[in-house]
Amino acid sequence: MKRLLLSTLITLVLTSPLLADEPLITNEKLKQLAQDLAPLVERSTGIMFLKIPTIRIATRKELKEILLDELRPQMKLQAPQGTEEQLDLMTAKSAEFISRFALGKFAVKARSVLVIPQNFIDNSRALSQPRINTWEYVQVITLHELVHAMDEQAFRGPSRLGQQKTTAALEVWSAVIEGHAQFVTRRILASAGQTEISDYFEKMIYHTPTRMSEGEKLLAALQYAQIKFAYVDGRKFFDHLAANFGQKEYVKDVFNRPPASPRIIMRPAQYYNTLNESLTIHDMSTLWAKLSKDRTFEGATWNKRMVKLSPAQLRAALERFAPIKALARSMTDWRDTQVLIRQSDGGQVMVYFSVSQMKNAKSAEDFFQLVCETIKTKVKRLKTGPVRILSANIEKLKGYPSAKHQIVAQQISAGGQVVSVRLVLATVGRYTIEMLYQKKPAGKEAILRHLNMMTAYLKKLKN
Repeated sequence: MKRLLLSTLITLVLTSPLLADEPLITNEKLKQLAQDLAPLVERSTGIMFLKIPTIRIATRKELKEILLDELRPQMKLQAPQGTEEQLDLMTAKSAEFISRFALGKFAVKARSVLVIPQNFIDNSRALSQPRINTWEYVQVITLHELVHAMDEQAFRGPSRLGQQKTTAALEVWSAVIEGHAQFVTRRILASAGQTEISDYFEKMIYHTPTRMSEGEKLLAALQYAQIKFAYVDGRKFFDHLAANFGQKEYVKDVFNRPPASPRIIMRPAQYYNTLNESLTIHDMSTLWAKLSKDRTFEGATWNKRMVKLSPAQLRAALERFAPIKALARSMTDWRDTQVLIRQSDGGQVMVYFSVSQMKNAKSAEDFFQLVCETIKTKVKRLKTGPVRILSANIEKLKGYPSAKHQIVAQQISAGGQVVSVRLVLATVGRYTIEMLYQKKPAGKEAILRHLNMMTAYLKKLKN
């Protein structure tokens, strides 16, 4: 009977028609919406609001001011060597971008849900999706934000985002809070037979217009990789726990003991049933120091940056061009990717080294083949648009002992400029090597020297 009442209530809420000429969003309507939707969140989570949050209209300017405050700690994690001025600029750019696209926001300090009417209009037009600018969509967005409000009350979920100490922890916590909000929202909608609008909402989070070229879609996928990871992979993580560990207090467990790495978000079975792997994830900073002393980097000012790729970034770089099953296997066997980037001439000249650590030698070879196939597909498909591959030649390197290597010399048109790129791939045991040279005259002698340095170092590592 309770399920029937819940289904009836949400169906009435989501299908209530607007009167002719009535503004889509008003504070009076949002006030009533809070009273209508809060009980649905309470019933789904089993927690009562101490006070139902205010839902009100906000401007982009107001949202941007809130974001400037909330995003600053995250920028420090993403650019730990950045100056205060650089961090301020990064924060301002991110706040400006988000304030123009976010439809709703739970403001932690104000304990209220903000709705930005202009963004419903602009997003609807930009994506050619009229459904975004409807009352139905306003209600779904508001429902999602109310779950954030409940998670703040129960677990201090949103406010702990700025307290994370590493980028990996930040990725995990983003997936926990956004994934749980999606999970509860979807469960409430499904109970009323409204799963389709939930699917549409998730699709719109990382939707790209069909008129985009393949190159533009790839860039968009990379840009939205973390958003998709947080909302979609995060929701699937909770779906798995609910289906397999429903008897446990899995929501409380996750908020009190979040997954140890982003990889576990994508492999939720490991959250409770942790595999006893003996593999060590090796720090490559010593290797990067050795490579940085090579004579390639003499005679010019070279910036140095060391990063770790997240599973979301790796997947986004490959999934549009890779065979689905092969990619899924490699993502399961993938353990870590560390990158060294050296740049000079204002970033125009770049040398990039990376090592991906896989489960075993077989999975490293499979990943090598997957990347090779992905490159071939990119060459075939990136023919039009602002990012195009003009030519590509496959080469081998004489003198390198491993047969598992490949060099791809490419001419790429990007933003009206033609760039020469040489990409090198190889495997060593359970490691896959990738080296990229952009606008750098990388002769085969230098490539062989760098590859031998990396190979010798990786062969000495245990596990």
